[in-house]
Amino acid sequence: MKSSFFYLGFVAWVPLAAALYGSYLAYGLPHFLWAYEWREFGASAQARRHYITCTHLGPYGGFKAPAVAGQCAWVVFRKAENGNAPS
Repeated sequence: MKSSFFYLGFVAWVPLAAALYGSYLAYGLPHFLWAYEWREFGASAQARRHYITCTHLGPYGGFKAPAVAGQCAWVVFRKAENGNAPS
């Protein structure tokens, strides 16, 4: 008789949980693009935009950062400022 502990479904989540926790420690938590400021080059609706600042919102609050090469990332990963999550 086989013990139920050795079924794959009971232990398959362990590597996934460990990988998620490891990525949290390495990169932080995701913050999503909330707002941005830009300049338009041209008067048409399809004018190219050059983004100036990007505001991201996530578990550690919102933060504003300058755009990189005129573009805003949709998702950035950020760690807590003081190393501890806010309470």
